[in-house]
Amino acid sequence: MPPHHWLFGHIILSADVVKTLPPFANGAYIGDLIRRRYAYLGDAFYLDTWPFASLFLVVSSPDMVYQMTQKVQIPKAKTLRSFLQPLTGREDLVTLEGDTWKRWRRIFNPGFSVTHVARKLDSRNGRGSRGLQECPTPHLGYVRATPQASVSLADHPPRDLKFKSQVQHNAFTAALRRQIVWSSTGFHTNPLEYINVLRPFLQKYNASVMNYYLTQELTRRYGVMQETTAEKNSKRSVVDLALKAYLEEHPTANGIDADFKECAMVQIKLFIFAGQDTTSTGAVFTYYLLAKYPEVLAKVRAEHTRVLGTSTAASLLVSTPSLLNRLTYTLAIIKESLRLYPTVAAWREGQPDFAIITENGQSLGLFRRKIV
Repeated sequence: MPPHHWLFGHIILSADVVKTLPPFANGAYIGDLIRRRYAYLGDAFYLDTWPFASLFLVVSSPDMVYQMTQKVQIPKAKTLRSFLQPLTGREDLVTLEGDTWKRWRRIFNPGFSVTHVARKLDSRNGRGSRGLQECPTPHLGYVRATPQASVSLADHPPRDLKFKSQVQHNAFTAALRRQIVWSSTGFHTNPLEYINVLRPFLQKYNASVMNYYLTQELTRRYGVMQETTAEKNSKRSVVDLALKAYLEEHPTANGIDADFKECAMVQIKLFIFAGQDTTSTGAVFTYYLLAKYPEVLAKVRAEHTRVLGTSTAASLLVSTPSLLNRLTYTLAIIKESLRLYPTVAAWREGQPDFAIITENGQSLGLFRRKIV
């Protein structure tokens, strides 16, 4: 455990670390930065920020993460639901458990098949590159344009929602970006943030804007799928997969059931949020590391030239998407960037009958603790 204050626990330490992070940075980075500051901590340590948050067990070992997420699937932390509720609404795929999670995951699986995604490369290339090509500066412009570019990648495929957010205002994406800003991870260095009276009203307004947009889109797509059988069978976007499942369960329905519509919108909002947030964060950190290590960047460029040639890579990948499998060094760079700067964390709720075993055989109890 890092140095512990007899009264404030690790609150002062955590606040000091937060000051070193950019605004709105993922709270999961706090634990990792503390681990880097105190090398003796190892791959697991307790973090006490009570009363602002529960006692945490911070874990950075893949084996220990495996113990709690796959070997034994302990419940997901309630903190996740508090954070995602303004962004998605009801229970989503990140926070669902058991059979309900399996049902919705099964519905959306076809949209993420390798074959389907490869067929959509032609639309991805045009949409993802447009905003970056228009960047006014080579570095800062890329960082600023990345969220907008990733929203366009996140809307299609497998979302198939043409936001065009790189070239024009879109009500849904604008509301989503505002909602992210107003979302709370539950830990703030400014005590006034805990009693921000504006937050619930602005979150409710942004949610209504997103729901109205998706309601219109679901209604439009439902009408198309009812009229065209081929359309119903060929499309694999999240919207169409949800509607296809509904039509299979309710073949004689004259409209979309309100409860199903709300559940579908929750999952669609999750995919769009998760897609744009993780994609843009991962891309920015990868750009940062490549700029920091020019010799690595030179090797990446050399691999791209060797595999893709000097022609336009986008058009070549459309005709031969399997070339991506030959960019092994580029893939290693992306994986290393994600290892150093993970875009997500596996939050779990501690259980009285479960403990994590460290590499040296130590048992770490988890009752009434959250794991990150």
